[in-house]
This record gives sequence, C-alpha cells and structure tokens, in this order.
Amino acid sequence: MKLFFCPLTPSACLLPPDIKSNRNGWFHHFDEDRSGTLEKGEVCRALIKTLSLSPKMTDTTIEFIEAIWPVFDTDGS
Repeated sequence: MKLFFCPLTPSACLLPPDIKSNRNGWFHHFDEDRSGTLEKGEVCRALIKTLSLSPKMTDTTIEFIEAIWPVFDTDGS
C-alpha cells in the first residue's frame, strides 16, 4: 500500500487501491461507515482523492455532486 504525507490519521492517508485493477478494494476504501453504499461525502472524497483534484476542481466537483445527488438518492437518505 502506498503512503504519502498527510496531517490526518494514518488510515486517512493511505492511497486508495487503483480503481481500474481493484474496484472492490477501491469501493471498500471509501465506504468509511461500512454501509455497503457510498454516501455523498464518501463519493466526494473518493473522486477528489482518486483524481488528485486541485482546490478549484475540488470545489467544482463538490458543487456538481450536490447538484446531481438527488438523481441517485431518490429517497433522500
């Protein structure tokens, strides 16, 4: 597992598995509450970390996910 400098807890600093070669590992890495689904915050973190987004792209990505989330979360949970 690859590591990089991170001021957070050690587990938060682990690089996620490669989504192309280990989809299940990637999913479980970001399913922090082990619910079997990715909540909005988990999806945001997953995309930001996986794509190594810049601060500007991070804000844009969060706004985009906020805007489209109701399409995927039809029951509002």
